[in-house]
Amino acid sequence: MKKLLLILLLTGSLQSIAETSNNTRASGCIDVITYGLNPETDEWRVFPTPCDVPERWVKSYTRPSSCLDVIVYGQNPNTEKWESFETSCDVPAKWEMKSCPNFVIYGQNPKTKNWYKFSTPCDVAKGWNSSNEVPETFQEKCTEKATYFSEQGVLYIPFLDNIYYTQITKYKDVEFKRIKNYNNLLLELTKLTKIAEVE
Repeated sequence: MKKLLLILLLTGSLQSIAETSNNTRASGCIDVITYGLNPETDEWRVFPTPCDVPERWVKSYTRPSSCLDVIVYGQNPNTEKWESFETSCDVPAKWEMKSCPNFVIYGQNPKTKNWYKFSTPCDVAKGWNSSNEVPETFQEKCTEKATYFSEQGVLYIPFLDNIYYTQITKYKDVEFKRIKNYNNLLLELTKLTKIAEVE
């Protein structure tokens, strides 16, 4: 009797597993993040299931080693907003991808806690907090807005705090200009007005 019961239980379990397997095949793929390599562009993209990877693409269930840990941006086709990703491989397949798209972003200086406005996310300094939305304190302190004009290569800061140990020096109408024939990150100070020093 015990043997018969055990056989019935095993048969039932096997039938349940078979039904689950058939349902998975009928309804589509399981939700497993899958990376696909485009054979035409040699770019890896991420897909929600293995079935979403096009036929001739190479599939990988782990993030490929060729995915560099460099922040890239992808534009959500539904919201048209740009979102940041840790690697180019993590940008969804149907999203537009750029290393430095042109959209307004806000950066917060970690020392002064002041927010500044930039025309691309690449212009926000490393280590600063960033936000696609206008920070609440940004509207309250309009004089602390900064703007980078990419075409002219000019960074204009209406108000600037420079912290050196315990001493804070305040400036206004600060202007930097990109030096020609060098990379875009090299700027020279072209205008500066000192306001006060505070201990």
